[in-house]
Amino acid sequence: MRPLIESLQGELRQRIEEGRKMMAQLRSYEEKERIWKKEKMDLEKRIEIKDAMAAAERKNSDEWKKRHLSEKEDLQRKVKLAEPEIRRALHAVSIFVTTVLLGKIGRSLL
Repeated sequence: MRPLIESLQGELRQRIEEGRKMMAQLRSYEEKERIWKKEKMDLEKRIEIKDAMAAAERKNSDEWKKRHLSEKEDLQRKVKLAEPEIRRALHAVSIFVTTVLLGKIGRSLL
């Protein structure tokens, strides 16, 4: 009977030691899980920040584009409004130049 009790006690000690090792391993795994969860939260926060920055850059880019398109349209409108006046001025200059040249040619023929 004694050998059986000693055998059972040895097995019990072995199981207790295995239980301690398993508990230590469990604590280690729980600590790793806690660290991973914190890292995940940090990464998610960094992603949110980058997404917000990208959205702000897109918004600024869109505003810049709208502003410059508006400026372009204003300039095109001004050119279109000034075009008849420019044509009249060019026509007047061409008439003047033609008159001057014809006058010089006429004088040189005399």
